[in-house]
Amino acid sequence: MRSLIRICSTLALCAAAGIGAAQERAADDALARLFVGMTLYTSELPDRDRYSRDDLWRFTADGRMTASYTLMIGSPDGASPMNFSDEGDWRVAGGTLCLRWQELWAGKERCFQIAPTGGRKYGPNMYQATDTASGQVWKFALAR
Repeated sequence: MRSLIRICSTLALCAAAGIGAAQERAADDALARLFVGMTLYTSELPDRDRYSRDDLWRFTADGRMTASYTLMIGSPDGASPMNFSDEGDWRVAGGTLCLRWQELWAGKERCFQIAPTGGRKYGPNMYQATDTASGQVWKFALAR
């Protein structure tokens, strides 16, 4: 009888783990669908008198991404634009969006918790990303 109870307990735990894994996969799939075919826009103005940065990141269904960004150096009236681009890979794992650029972040992968902010500043949807390693937060818009 005890063996039967242990077997049933083990099966119940395995079933619960399977449900948890299925829910995690479903959440990961939903997060991935949020980014496929979308363009992420973010603008950073840490010191508008000296520089600002505008980014456009594009995500494709095959897990690739491209970026173009403009760094403005100098005063707003006499700024000199510098244009950059990069390529990389993206994936969703454990409820986080993980990005690895060839050049940005020295080619190291960084993962982010993504949450909607409810705003509509630049496009249809505003979000914030929280770096899982550093806790740094930045905001962005997603649009087609």
